[in-house]
Amino acid sequence: FTSLFINKLTDEVYESGRNGEGVVFEETAASEGLNQFVRDQNIKQTRLWINQLHGSHQFSEKNELKWALGYNLIDADEPNRIRNEVNIDGEGF
Repeated sequence: FTSLFINKLTDEVYESGRNGEGVVFEETAASEGLNQFVRDQNIKQTRLWINQLHGSHQFSEKNELKWALGYNLIDADEPNRIRNEVNIDGEGF
């Protein structure tokens, strides 16, 4: 019997418009004259589980049976997605 389990967890952060110096128009129009600060945080988890059962049977001197059976499971999930957004106008926040 052989078994392998792999668990991968990644955290990604995307930022745009830091300190009001960048111009990002994701949810506002350019004509509104606003700047935006946007931070997206995504956690991604991937799990892989591999199982194998293998064997060999000798029936006689000339007859041998080698066999294997496998069962695999994979799961990918994004359990936590956070978005922070600040709209900045010329007069402050």
